[in-house]
Amino acid sequence: MSSDHPLSHRVLSAVLVTTLITATPVGAIAQPDPPPAAAPQPASLAEELTGKAKSDYEIGKILFADGDNAGAKLKFESAYAASKDARLLWNIAACEKNLRNYTKVLDLLDRYLAAGDEKLTEEARTRAIELKKMVRALVAELTIVVDQPGAKVLVDGEELGTSPLSGAVRVNQGSRAVRVKKAGFAVWQASVKLDGGETKTLDVKLLKDSARGRLRVTAGQGQKIVLDGRAVGSGEWEGYLEPGSHSLHVSASGMRPFRSDFLLEPKESKVTRVTLEAVPSDSGGNLTPWLLGGAALLVGLGVGGYFLLKKDDEKKVPEAQGTLGQVYLSF
Repeated sequence: MSSDHPLSHRVLSAVLVTTLITATPVGAIAQPDPPPAAAPQPASLAEELTGKAKSDYEIGKILFADGDNAGAKLKFESAYAASKDARLLWNIAACEKNLRNYTKVLDLLDRYLAAGDEKLTEEARTRAIELKKMVRALVAELTIVVDQPGAKVLVDGEELGTSPLSGAVRVNQGSRAVRVKKAGFAVWQASVKLDGGETKTLDVKLLKDSARGRLRVTAGQGQKIVLDGRAVGSGEWEGYLEPGSHSLHVSASGMRPFRSDFLLEPKESKVTRVTLEAVPSDSGGNLTPWLLGGAALLVGLGVGGYFLLKKDDEKKVPEAQGTLGQVYLSF
């Protein structure tokens, strides 16, 4: 049979077509390659937690929705302790944010981002970074430098550690109560006002503790106050004195002077208000003090009860005509 026979060409063509169809799936050349399969999404907390961690987490969600942030925080912390799932740090941070503990929010977010947990999506990490920027504006950094090692440092009653501290501490903006204490030294305390984002250093110098007592004297404007023969001010004076016997003298032009002796016990606090009386026109200029010799004579003259009060006595003393006014104890 001749190779150029029309039928021979038709048979060969049919065989080639049949071979291509058999070797290559229909549409394989025309269709693009399928996209790679999406990475599997991590299971949710509710799906992955088990046992006590799961039950605490579920109770925490209910408390959080009910507005009990403190209770929810405790449950989320318990769930985290049992599971170590970093996603629970976000839940705890949400509770602290609602409780306005912004420094703790930042600490928790730092731990959340540093966990490197594959369960945290990129979206979750981005959200945490953005929240950190917002909360950072509500937090200040305070460096507390104490001149004595081993002193306890407290801010708002919470102990931060002992001196020397490792570095700056985060504190919420506003007025913060700082206390530093060490055995053998007087307690150092101050109120420090801080703005969000502010950085401040506080230098603390502790003083050796002593048995000195404290005295406050309030007199009239311009009236001279003398303690133990030494002029200490006018109108008002407050300071520390060594324990023992002391004398107080208050005077002013045209007024009958006041004088009394008193005993100050170790670490005792006393306070008094002295009201001088104008000298009568018929006195002939006699300015003999009302009080000579202390509280005993004061009572004997019947002009006003007790001179000074101890710190634990909160009663209001009746006003004594010509000598003592109203006496309160608290500073």
